[in-house]
Amino acid sequence: ISIEQSAKDAASNGADGIIVTGTQVGEETPLDLIKRVKNVVKIPVLAGSGVNAENIHDQLQTADGAIIGSSLKVGGVLTNPISYDLVKKVLDGLKKGRKIKMMRPMKLAGSELMFGNGSLAYIKTIKAKKVSIVIGGRSMEKSGMLAKVEGYFKEAGAETMVIRDVEPDPSFETVLRGKKEMLEFGPDLIVGLGGGSAMDAAKAMWIFYEHPELTQMEDILPPNEFPKLRGKARMCCIPSTSGTASEVSRSIVISDNEKGLKHGVGNMEMMPDIAICDPEVTM
Repeated sequence: ISIEQSAKDAASNGADGIIVTGTQVGEETPLDLIKRVKNVVKIPVLAGSGVNAENIHDQLQTADGAIIGSSLKVGGVLTNPISYDLVKKVLDGLKKGRKIKMMRPMKLAGSELMFGNGSLAYIKTIKAKKVSIVIGGRSMEKSGMLAKVEGYFKEAGAETMVIRDVEPDPSFETVLRGKKEMLEFGPDLIVGLGGGSAMDAAKAMWIFYEHPELTQMEDILPPNEFPKLRGKARMCCIPSTSGTASEVSRSIVISDNEKGLKHGVGNMEMMPDIAICDPEVTM
């Protein structure tokens, strides 16, 4: 079936608009696909490319609107889902005669970003009574970083507990295990110490610890409303690798091994309150 026929079918079935994602098909760029769709339908056609996509400027000029930074499907699996509310705002604006260019909210780092040699000692100034520290394998223990982090929290008067064995590409089963341990301990600060997997798992555990009534990943995916955080605890991330940027981002990737899916979730609620980037930890 051609893209033109797909667009016509969507329009005839009552679609309010069509999002053309930033995937190249053969020799055709997303801009070519946008033009082809606009030639056959009268409903709004939105650009859904990544911010670094080729011809992004021309896409914005050609499309009726844009949902920038979206990634709709990879191998048939919804990843990094865009907000349904955001799409609705774009379409409502178009119906009122406005041409809208809209970007997904983006903010790097929370309220406290510490960077540089010795910045790990900032822990001693953090106000917390109980701290859950989430780590991956044993590298943070073998390097002495875990002991150093716990020592700083002890100096600050905080009690700590450690959630270990977060696997690469953390599973939802691991998230639920961490949730259970956190509910038993009752932390008012959660620390993700390690690489992207440990930090993503810590952020996911945070969600389900704050809202124990939630029991599956689908509970936090659209069209469900993302839950409010910080009712029980704040989030601190301390990276041991340079690459994932989970310590200063709003996103997580969690695997559902039972269903064979990877869920990419993004929401500003998950932005860590504190990020400590000390090169000593990454060595």
